[in-house]
Amino acid sequence: MMDEQFAAKLEQRGWNTEEIAHVSHILHDDDKKSNKVRFLDAVMYWAALMVAIFGNMIISIVLIPFLLALRDLLLYTIIVTLGVAFGVLFDLLIRDMDTLGRHHYIIAGLFIPSLAIINVVYMANFANSLTVSLALKNLHSPLLVGAVYTISFIMPYLFSHIMESRKPVARM
Repeated sequence: MMDEQFAAKLEQRGWNTEEIAHVSHILHDDDKKSNKVRFLDAVMYWAALMVAIFGNMIISIVLIPFLLALRDLLLYTIIVTLGVAFGVLFDLLIRDMDTLGRHHYIIAGLFIPSLAIINVVYMANFANSLTVSLALKNLHSPLLVGAVYTISFIMPYLFSHIMESRKPVARM
């Protein structure tokens, strides 16, 4: 379906309904794709999800030494930096896939942040266990650590989504 604002602009410029429908059909016709291209699109989407899952797992493991050694502002600055950096990479990866349907964005937008918070909370609990066994006095709230990382991770997506919705319609 063509963007309503774009269709309204075409109509203001004198385009009739059939012409607008024809342009919409040309711009959004997925029937032109071969089965191989559709299969590759699906593979790319699931590969991007796997990269995001493994990336979040690696980041949560990388956080363990920081959780053991750091506190307060410095620790949360590192967590926010890692979250935003990986969130930007994930947002670019997903946004550049022009073939994604709305349900793909919903899956990626709910599943990946949920998994991120679970991973980081689990690793923060693990770091707290290590802290206790090593007799360190550097315990952290796993939910706070997980929430800070997850919010930082989804901020680039939210920012790009807001900016995209504010983008003016292209002039003809």
